[in-house]
Amino acid sequence: MSVGAQQRDSTTATPTGPYYEDFSVGQRGAGSVRRPPDPDDRAARRTPTAGLTTVVALASDGGLLPPSLLRVLETHWSNLSPVPVGEPVEATFTVTRCRRVPAEDAGSVQWHLQVHDRAGRTVQEGTIEVLLPARPGSDGAADAAERAFCSRPWAESLARRLAGDEGFRSATATWDGTIGLRAGKDEVHLRVYRGRVIEVAGRTPLGATFTLEGSERLWTDLVTGPSNDFFRRAMSGDAFTVTGNAYEYLRMSKALMALIDAARELATGGRG
Repeated sequence: MSVGAQQRDSTTATPTGPYYEDFSVGQRGAGSVRRPPDPDDRAARRTPTAGLTTVVALASDGGLLPPSLLRVLETHWSNLSPVPVGEPVEATFTVTRCRRVPAEDAGSVQWHLQVHDRAGRTVQEGTIEVLLPARPGSDGAADAAERAFCSRPWAESLARRLAGDEGFRSATATWDGTIGLRAGKDEVHLRVYRGRVIEVAGRTPLGATFTLEGSERLWTDLVTGPSNDFFRRAMSGDAFTVTGNAYEYLRMSKALMALIDAARELATGGRG
């Protein structure tokens, strides 16, 4: 039985939301809270930090995370620095992944969260992924590809856009190789030959010439941010990594800039 059916059976009413369709990659929010000491909470006195549950409450109050999560699928959390109980903290939230799950009549949504102390330092950081019901009457169709970074549908849409990009064609006119792109767990390969993407695949027989890898948050900021600042991020060591042939990666720098420009246009300008 699907998640949506389970909920309808248990409540005898159609769920009122929020729904999976209410969220999109790149959606952002913020909130703040002062966590007072609880004299009856001995665990809090022993561990004076704002934990994941506090951050989830922050996000709910800020209107980004739903106040009651249908099902938590996965969390990753890092406490970078202790935060005393009672000290105000601020949190920022970014939706970094949305995937429809037709078999479940639902969809998964991932948020990246950062907690900052009053000096602006990041003291905690992590992700939370939850399963939310699909809107009643939804046909369960696959997600639009524009912001499903490094998925095969996204790469196929990107390849169609690059076919008409003179900058990309010029930069790869004499090249024969494969560009690997990875966001979190998703990876895709673009097989390029003489200015054209001739194949899109999850893997290619000889592997990628080089692979550009970053977190879902990095890809979200890069593709939905105000400008294409890829090389500023790459040169500052901002968590993008490259594996494979570093020489070919450097030689294809103009092609990568054109590719990211095309990804940014795809994210805001239609299906491609």
